Amino acid sequence: MKKLVMTGIACSFTILTATFAAAQDKEAMMDIAAVDCRTMLKMENEARDFTLIFFHGFMSGKKSEMMFDAPALTEVTEKVLDHCIDNPDDTVLKTFEALR
Repeated sequence: MKKLVMTGIACSFTILTATFAAAQDKEAMMDIAAVDCRTMLKMENEARDFTLIFFHGFMSGKKSEMMFDAPALTEVTEKVLDHCIDNPDDTVLKTFEALR
């Protein structure tokens, strides 16, 4: 199971890195504190996935976490998406801080 999760993360990172590189053509910089839920929800699938993964990584870094529980992060992701649907003006960062 651990290998499967790590392989999935590696594949996702490869795809999302390419997506991020393409997005850089549109905007070179992004203020992560200003990204609101509405903006995140309107992103195309790959960009939204990258954003969610980025915020999970950002929160893990803030908490100095070196390990993660994949099922728990999946549950948090679902809660973030539900919260954002109900509160589109909240920032994604604020939502992650409240739920992680």
